[in-house]
Amino acid sequence: MERHSQILGALRRRMVNVFNEGYKQIEMVENMQPRVAAVVVFPVLSTVSVAGRVGTRLWMKQFYWDDTLCIIGWAFAVSYAVVEYIWIKMNWFGYHLVDIPKLSLDETILATKYSLAQQVLYNPVLGLVKASMVVFFLRLGDQRRAIKWTLYVFDAINIGHMISVFIAALFQCIPVSAYWHRYRPVPPDDFQCIDEKAFSLVTAGLAILTDVVVLLIPMAMLWNLQLDLRKKVVVGIALSLGWVVTIISAIRFKVFYDFWMGLDNDGTYGYNQAISGIEINVALITCCAPALKAMMTLFMPRLFGTLDGSRRHGNVSYSREAYAMQNRSQSKSQPQSRREDVSGIHGRNDDSESQEAIVKSGRRSTRCHQEEDGISLHAVVRS
Repeated sequence: MERHSQILGALRRRMVNVFNEGYKQIEMVENMQPRVAAVVVFPVLSTVSVAGRVGTRLWMKQFYWDDTLCIIGWAFAVSYAVVEYIWIKMNWFGYHLVDIPKLSLDETILATKYSLAQQVLYNPVLGLVKASMVVFFLRLGDQRRAIKWTLYVFDAINIGHMISVFIAALFQCIPVSAYWHRYRPVPPDDFQCIDEKAFSLVTAGLAILTDVVVLLIPMAMLWNLQLDLRKKVVVGIALSLGWVVTIISAIRFKVFYDFWMGLDNDGTYGYNQAISGIEINVALITCCAPALKAMMTLFMPRLFGTLDGSRRHGNVSYSREAYAMQNRSQSKSQPQSRREDVSGIHGRNDDSESQEAIVKSGRRSTRCHQEEDGISLHAVVRS
């Protein structure tokens, strides 16, 4: 009888263990799906956005360097998404730390290689997106010297930052192979690695700083723009959607800070490991916002166009010539002949000071310059 009870007890314990293991596997699969979805969905959205931007610019014959830079950044982002997907699956991210099986030495080394690849691919996306935005702002044609030089200086700093971080990420260890071979039981001799914690936090902080700077520039450009308050708000939103990226960058910095300071005791659970991929793809989406607005105006004019639902090509076409950025008081002090000349270029009309007159005149000048490359701010307003 005692033997029979022992057998039943062993069977009961075995069934409980099997049930717990099966439940844990189901829970782990369910935990993985949202993380994988985050890795896949955002690259798909950025791909659709970039495709819409490129298609719109090609259809309007306004494809330029800012679009090229955006495409190159998208290529890096797609590469990053592929690497990130493999890396998350390999490291069991999305599961609680206590539920993750210990990786073998070969798995650890391979996962470290994918981690390095992510670091190398991440920063070029943001750098190229910001360079694309700078070129776009230059195409808006603000003639103020302070704005132009601010854009030039920021672009130089941005490119320098992008290249330097790319090199630093690639050569974190000398030789490069030491970055993953250092996890072997007997690490290689005579290798040097930088302080990963300092490098990670400094680069994350610089990303936030450059985000803020590139978003303050269009605000300065709108300061003297001859628009009523409502249109200024609309244009400001279109040019400053990148604040969403800045918020995500701040969240990413907090994630990295908690990780390096040992404040996150379950770092493999949640969406922390997907935050970088979300950031770069949202950056691409916001970078394409002005062009997507133009496309939506073309195909849904009643929703995104003028109040009368006009669908004329002039509403969204671009021009090399700049929109008048000076104060109204300065414009009124110009001679009559000079004002007549400027009205054909900058969208000013001699008969009216209203924005509607500016835009109507701008549409006529846009048709004259339709074959030229460039973009004008009045096109952004109307689109």
